Amino acid sequence: MRTIRRSKKYDDLVSRLAEKPVNDQQKIFPTYKALMCFAACLGYDAGEEGDVSDPIDFVDSRVIERDADCMDLIYLIALAKSRDANILKDGSESETQLASAFERFSEGGLGVLQKWMNETPSDAYGHEAIIVAMQKYGYLPAPNAKASQEEPTF
Repeated sequence: MRTIRRSKKYDDLVSRLAEKPVNDQQKIFPTYKALMCFAACLGYDAGEEGDVSDPIDFVDSRVIERDADCMDLIYLIALAKSRDANILKDGSESETQLASAFERFSEGGLGVLQKWMNETPSDAYGHEAIIVAMQKYGYLPAPNAKASQEEPTF
């Protein structure tokens, strides 16, 4: 697979989420790859695709290819977007389409994350902004929401 690209316009956000430890403990996302995967899922779910435009930065494809879960996610996103199983065939054209779909949704997801950060500007690290937004937009239950105790019906 070719190298995965991302726009440098999100460098500050990427640094904040994947480089800067929260309270000198650990980073929100342990790697750029983990952040890109989260962003791609978020972008896909939100229907946000971004353009990867100059200037760009790169995530080495070898790092991604060695991670089966990341590759599965790339295949899943590209397949869900294209709705065509031919995208999974071997070949450079398919690899380009796979990488491109992942890049566009990652870029869109980074845009969503940036909006979330802007909604909670007092959060220096970004972890609270992500949790608040995930609750606000229905990705996580609200803090006082009780879990449903209903029995499943079959």
